[in-house]
Amino acid sequence: MVSTHVISTKHSYDFTIKTVVLMYTKVAYLYIQLINYN
Repeated sequence: MVSTHVISTKHSYDFTIKTVVLMYTKVAYLYIQLINYN
């Protein structure tokens, strides 16, 4: 029970990190495109 909860928490944590990284990557890419356009 406890180990399962820990694994589940770690998985959601990794998923959150990946989501945040992906979001920042998209924002950074759009920002670079905007700068290059100007």
